[in-house]
Amino acid sequence: MLAQFRGIKGRLLLIPLVGVLALVAVGAVAVQTVGSVMMDEREARARVVVEAANAVVEDLAQRAAKGEMTVEAAQKAARDAVRAIRFDGAEYAFILDQHATVLSHFNPKLEGQNLWEAQDKTGKYFSRELVKRALAGGGFESLYFPKPNTTEPVAKINYSKLSNAWGWIIGAGIFVDTVEAAVANNRFNMIATVALLALLTVSLTFWIGRSLSRPILGLTEVTNRIAEGDFAIEVPDRGRGDEVGTLAKAIDVLREHSAEAAPTKKAAGEVSMGEIVPVWLGLFAERGRRFRARKSCAL
Repeated sequence: MLAQFRGIKGRLLLIPLVGVLALVAVGAVAVQTVGSVMMDEREARARVVVEAANAVVEDLAQRAAKGEMTVEAAQKAARDAVRAIRFDGAEYAFILDQHATVLSHFNPKLEGQNLWEAQDKTGKYFSRELVKRALAGGGFESLYFPKPNTTEPVAKINYSKLSNAWGWIIGAGIFVDTVEAAVANNRFNMIATVALLALLTVSLTFWIGRSLSRPILGLTEVTNRIAEGDFAIEVPDRGRGDEVGTLAKAIDVLREHSAEAAPTKKAAGEVSMGEIVPVWLGLFAERGRRFRARKSCAL
């Protein structure tokens, strides 16, 4: 396998290969980081929703304390306000009392039920934990609970806080699978981007390598033909303005000088490769001296 990287094309392909590997490494770290950041950001939203809902509930409690409305009316308005809260699609807020009785929920069928003994599919008494978190100053708790209009429990993270209004516990949460779906979408976009960049860079590198290797192989064949005494062969790529063109011009000069020297050698006898090679080397050395001299004059 290593032999494939000894040629020009193979060595050039190492450049995009290293680049693609770097992109994959950076992309993997980025996806992991973005997933963590998204989870933190969604948790922060749930906490903000709880704080906003608590502000509404406490305002209604203060109005009731001032006599602007009855306690019953204030509590009903508070439950209605929290029940109507929606955020991030399927997410919602809720109210429990300190005994885990549901006072307000997006699903009215749950209201009035006591969830103190309720367990999720892992056996956790999730309502007790929510109450405990709230009484400790507020915090997050993981659990399994069905999404709206479904019955299958899925992973969820709830934030709960004790309100100063009537000792209620206000909570809100996020379903983990929504974050995981967003992370999966970012992962797919990263893979697609890396694949596209890899295709473009490898294709471009392959084209460049081929544009270099093909003329060099052609000039190698021409050189072999000259070494065999075929001085009538046409040297290609002499009109190119790059290093390949310079090499082609040098080989053409070699061909011309070899053609001029061949009749003289043949008059004296058979020409051997041991006699022609030093001539070639001398011609290349002279060509190099002339090139350096022109370069010095240009500078």
